Amino acid sequence: MTTHAKTPVGGVVGRPVDRRDGHAKVTGAARFSAEHRYPDLTYATMVHATIARGTITIIDTAAAAAVPGVVAVLTHLNAPRIRSVRKGNIVRDLGPSVSGTEVNYLNTDQVFWDGQPIAVVVAETSVAANEAAQLVAVTYRELPGRVDFAVEQQHATPAKGDLAFAGSTKKGDAATAGSPH
Repeated sequence: MTTHAKTPVGGVVGRPVDRRDGHAKVTGAARFSAEHRYPDLTYATMVHATIARGTITIIDTAAAAAVPGVVAVLTHLNAPRIRSVRKGNIVRDLGPSVSGTEVNYLNTDQVFWDGQPIAVVVAETSVAANEAAQLVAVTYRELPGRVDFAVEQQHATPAKGDLAFAGSTKKGDAATAGSPH
């Protein structure tokens, strides 16, 4: 039987390591990835909804579009239509409120949650994109949030043709159900 002495992985675990780039970074001499310029590269900054639920009634992008270097400001009013995923490629589409389902963010004036992307500013520099995104002015018709499942259950619509949601279910009462013993 052969035994091997355990050695630190790569000989460095638990030992100090020289930061060869440390001096360059702290003196400003190092170039970071964002500092490399590429021809025809643009930058994008998203604008997010500031309400939990409602409808966008006005979205004014004039000031954002006037920022030098801005290439485009995309909103539900001018974004290219996103082609829907073929239903055969997904198990089911539960709507915009469920992770992993299809939502055409820039193709609707509806706001489904606070922080939802509602516009994208594209510019020649990240500074211009960030500045312009702050200038997009949005007016909403705010609707009350729907957060009480018991109240909203009466408004639920069963998904047609979806076996996972075909029947109704009822929540039991664990305290009165008794012990399995």
